[in-house]
Amino acid sequence: MSSNSKSSYELPSTQRKTSGSSTAVIVAIVLASLLACFLVCGGLMAVFLIPTTVASAHRMQCSNDLKQIGLALHNYHSEFGALPPAYTVDANGNRLHSWRTLILPYMEQRALYQRIDLTKPWDDPANAFLLELNILTYQCPSSKLGNGLTTYQVIDDPSSAFPGSATVKFSDIIDGTSNT
Repeated sequence: MSSNSKSSYELPSTQRKTSGSSTAVIVAIVLASLLACFLVCGGLMAVFLIPTTVASAHRMQCSNDLKQIGLALHNYHSEFGALPPAYTVDANGNRLHSWRTLILPYMEQRALYQRIDLTKPWDDPANAFLLELNILTYQCPSSKLGNGLTTYQVIDDPSSAFPGSATVKFSDIIDGTSNT
């Protein structure tokens, strides 16, 4: 070997340009593949996570509705010494209004409660505006009920906490209110 020969091998200049452009193409392909994968995975995550998030929000709202109703029932009991009846009746025993009407003042709905003619049934023309009302606390957001309908109901039974038009005190609930 001669003393002026190069110690390392170098590609001719035409081959170096080709090699550099092929590296750029490979990098572009890899980046495009990663971007496509990110978009596909992100889209799949959205497809699976959004319904779960919505359902979770609905469950949370239903839970909050039940807490508000429970608090209103407790406040009613504090004022009247008993839970509201499942329904009220007139002198002839005809049903007038449900427990939901009676707890409205305890759910920040006092103005609505004062508009209701409690001496006439809920579906009487004097109370017709009630048919179109949609009290959101009485509807779980995941339900498909229309206006004037409710998700939350009580069991109207002589052995329940809501025995028809009669009332029940917390002290009458022998297994305790936390178990009922």
